Amino acid sequence: MPFFAKSMRALPAALLVSVYSSLHAHEFWLQAQPWIAADDEAVEISLHVGQQLVGDSMPNIFARYTEFSYTRDGGRVDVPGEMGRIPAGIIEDAPRGTFVVGYQSVRQFGPFERDKFIAYLEEEGLMPVSLPPGSRDIAEHYTRYAKALVRAGDSGPGLWRQDYGFRIELHSLQDPYEKSVGDRLDLRLTWEGEPTEGLLIKAFCARRPEVQQRLRSDADGRGSIELDCAGTWLVNAVRLLPAAAGADVDFESFWASLTFSVR
Repeated sequence: MPFFAKSMRALPAALLVSVYSSLHAHEFWLQAQPWIAADDEAVEISLHVGQQLVGDSMPNIFARYTEFSYTRDGGRVDVPGEMGRIPAGIIEDAPRGTFVVGYQSVRQFGPFERDKFIAYLEEEGLMPVSLPPGSRDIAEHYTRYAKALVRAGDSGPGLWRQDYGFRIELHSLQDPYEKSVGDRLDLRLTWEGEPTEGLLIKAFCARRPEVQQRLRSDADGRGSIELDCAGTWLVNAVRLLPAAAGADVDFESFWASLTFSVR
């Protein structure tokens, strides 16, 4: 276990909240261990913050999220997990086939130095953006919407098709566990339940994070990526909006991520 993860266990809840807030410009994703489970094998779900699928496992802090669940026949159930636990949860009775784990954070606050905020906008394909005048720092509220597709046993009832209804959401239009290296995977990006056009979608695999596929969602919110290596994949997208008049921040951002594995 990394030193960071060990030390997080000993931190008080108030300081853990501070740690979460300081990492908000980084990627956030869900990780399963294993991604492909045998029948009756438990699946651990961890929360990660970092870059290029390298990062620290974060503890389960109940006050940090409004949703942490997985799909079963008939709906969704909470991922079991103890306060402060690393990994954040464990699914002892995973449903057969490919299913979805979903996580929605609470809205959080993040300050930015102005030059770092501009760099973040450029990396996420959000420019041009009208910034407040002057040279002061930028503040934003941000919310994370993360999903993972996990496989347990043989083919099942198609639980991977269930949408979470997140404000911003990445959807896989095929089961990635029925794909092979070299195949293409079709995606759809939605905003408030409707296809959204023109947002940057980034995708890469853990084995070659420097090879990043960057595409814009089309009029139907769709895009397609090539599954050009085996292992863990991360797909993400960000939407940025000006804050409402009178708010104590300048912007609000909404982060979608989707993780899965390719055999």
